[in-house]
Amino acid sequence: TYEQIKPLAKAPICSELGAVNPWIIVPGEQWNDRTVNRFARNLAFAKMINNGHICASPQVLLVPKDWPWRQKFLDRTKFWLRKHGGSPPFYPRSPETHNFFKGFPNAQVVECDKEATAFENQQGAVLIPNVTSDYDSKNAKDIFQSEAFCPVLSEVPLDCPADEPMEFLRFATNFAEENLNGSLTAAILVDNKTMKKYREELDKIIVQMKYGIVGVNIYPAFANSIPQLTWGAFPGKTDSGSGTIGNSCLFKNVEKTVIRVPFNWLGHRLVGVNPPKRSELVFSRFARYKLRPNFYTQTLLFTALFLGL
Repeated sequence: TYEQIKPLAKAPICSELGAVNPWIIVPGEQWNDRTVNRFARNLAFAKMINNGHICASPQVLLVPKDWPWRQKFLDRTKFWLRKHGGSPPFYPRSPETHNFFKGFPNAQVVECDKEATAFENQQGAVLIPNVTSDYDSKNAKDIFQSEAFCPVLSEVPLDCPADEPMEFLRFATNFAEENLNGSLTAAILVDNKTMKKYREELDKIIVQMKYGIVGVNIYPAFANSIPQLTWGAFPGKTDSGSGTIGNSCLFKNVEKTVIRVPFNWLGHRLVGVNPPKRSELVFSRFARYKLRPNFYTQTLLFTALFLGL
């Protein structure tokens, strides 16, 4: 397509590509059953949106090997993968790619529960836990370098102490940049106390990350719906394309977009997972509030968020 368009174009051609997008869990004291369940659900939902046919789809979960909540998080992710069925697989060669990853050692096919199965040929998520650099040189390379673009999620435990949050985060971001293909999005899950305690070091790590969109406690794809922000690969890393969209404020020389929300906050209902009817209600009220911000539209938004009315 590019070769056909190029002779006709009078301006530089920009194109956004996907990536093997990492989600990084930073250990901290505020992880508990409730927060593990909430973020595992968010991860599963982000994975299954559009059956994984989305450029920002998470593909690699990076966790400390000795993190006490590691198995619990994996179990809850599997639980929610069963509850969130993807759309019909429509992308070319999606069945072949899905079958390819199903054949990996340790691969588990997480089939949807009966009530979540709504389409023919619906693909269950392929979950590949405990992938390490010595997992198998060829298989690890495929997981780290091949964007699946279908329901595939791998868990990579990193041999870095869980009692040093920023040491782990720096280790994980370096691992991602050196081993994972692409530079489109990265997500960091970090609790409020850890963010407050290591504020300067956390900000420094985020500034140094070579990703076009970094989401802290939020799915990075939300940046694509906010026109003031940018969407695209990190400058100079063309494996995820070149150029950006958005930037309605016309900032010059933008390097990345960072969206950050607290670990625990009431607004997580707006960016979290809701049933379809609740989501339609919330986002229609949110759009109305954005178009006409006043006390009345704000009240309507809050009643949808917290009461479902």
